[in-house]
Amino acid sequence: MQYCLVCVCARHLQDYNDTIQVRNCRLVGLRDLKGSSKWVRARAASYMNELIDAGVAGFRLDAAKHMWPRDIYAILDKLHGLNTRWFPADIRPFIFQEVCTT
Repeated sequence: MQYCLVCVCARHLQDYNDTIQVRNCRLVGLRDLKGSSKWVRARAASYMNELIDAGVAGFRLDAAKHMWPRDIYAILDKLHGLNTRWFPADIRPFIFQEVCTT
């Protein structure tokens, strides 16, 4: 079976041991964002930056194992440092990536 590496798989995830399926196919039928899209990355980072600017110190990335690491990095690389009203200068947001192993 071939997988499209530039689009989101339109079928349900069937094999949790197949990294490409885990990261491209629908988890329990849920639709996904196309993390490789510059627009999606920019929108996610913009929203997270609004929260950081408001004082949020960290984020939990739900189901991170279902995202390509390069897509996560591309978003996190765009984040501001924490708001200096509440935190020391040059502090990056805390990131927790939820990864279920079962």
